[in-house]
Amino acid sequence: MASGKWVVCASCWNFWSCLALSNQERRRMDLNKSTKSVQPIDPVITLPTYPNQSGFLYRYLHRYENIILTMDMNACGYQAKTSLIFFDTQKSRLVTPPDWIAYEKNCRIFGIYPIKSCVFSLALSGEKCILSCFEVKHHTWQNCEIPVKWSHNCFSSPRIQMEYDGTTLYAGILDTKTTFWRYFKIIRTQKELYLEPLSFLRGNFTLFRPIWSSQDEMVFRASGNSMEIQNANETSFQKVNAHDAMIRYRHSGVEIIAADSEYSSFEYDTRVGKCIYYELMEASKSTLMGYDLASHNNRIVSADPEQYIALSSEEDLYTYNHAAFQRMSDGKKFSVDAVMHAFQTLNVPAIKEIEPFPSMCFFHDHWLEIEVCDFRFFVIHLDTMQPYYLEGVIDVVGEHIYHYA
Repeated sequence: MASGKWVVCASCWNFWSCLALSNQERRRMDLNKSTKSVQPIDPVITLPTYPNQSGFLYRYLHRYENIILTMDMNACGYQAKTSLIFFDTQKSRLVTPPDWIAYEKNCRIFGIYPIKSCVFSLALSGEKCILSCFEVKHHTWQNCEIPVKWSHNCFSSPRIQMEYDGTTLYAGILDTKTTFWRYFKIIRTQKELYLEPLSFLRGNFTLFRPIWSSQDEMVFRASGNSMEIQNANETSFQKVNAHDAMIRYRHSGVEIIAADSEYSSFEYDTRVGKCIYYELMEASKSTLMGYDLASHNNRIVSADPEQYIALSSEEDLYTYNHAAFQRMSDGKKFSVDAVMHAFQTLNVPAIKEIEPFPSMCFFHDHWLEIEVCDFRFFVIHLDTMQPYYLEGVIDVVGEHIYHYA
């Protein structure tokens, strides 16, 4: 197995809550609940173009009901001020809340993570670093100060990052003196917002990536030196004999799902439903592994050297060769010839410029996107095999294609 080309999007959204459907359309969709997804009547949504000072467009970040958040992606990072625009698809106009505009003017935002109706952000206010939560529906705010020391001589913002596993949001804070990270769980209640240290972990961490969690347990990947983990029923810590490990932590004990060694490593991890997939590398041999969260079993998914792996930009995983590809979440297989035939029905001259599969291909949960030069795109909905051709800037997220015009 070998890793394919993949891209990452900022967030995903709930299909059922985001579409304003008529009763007739809802009845039509109810007839197809057994399928993986249902193609909307018009999946292409046109968004207005809003360039920043450098000419780069604000791009899709998140959707909550009829509100779409677009962000100045070029400004994302530790040395730039991040800005958001709120766009209402029903009103077809900007609806950026005045209190959010004031927040951007009074602080320098350097990190944003939207989850459902909440927009979590990291910002500098004077010499303080603030974690805030803005609730989009009711326009309410919660915030807390992050006790971090930072130097203008090292970075223009403190090195803090947020990670989300689908249930819980975490914050990582870099110690600029040691270059190692400390990690916290972000707790939000009706009355307060605060950070809770991950007290069961200690060591010099270069990476912490939460993968999945429930009320009683969590699965995460950690890399670093001198890593130790505490059993929930014990006071002592046990050493993790690896520099890179995927760990399942629960009240009944600790399980090492996968770990590197002198002879092996694993390249990535992704959760699809109740299974965590990762690529195990031993010498020049690559094996796609699957860990079942329900049975706690590791299994070999594929060791075929002619098969390649591509991560979806959202949550899924694909395996492919030159002739076909397969979606891991439902096992559905797609023929490259069938995809190309669908594109040919569009009768677009640019079809001749498509490079051989999988060059310039981008996998999404429900779509395959192929780019040709000069901002021209062929996109096909994999559940209906409906093809589209668009020119200009696009973002493919969830069930929609967002086209900037």
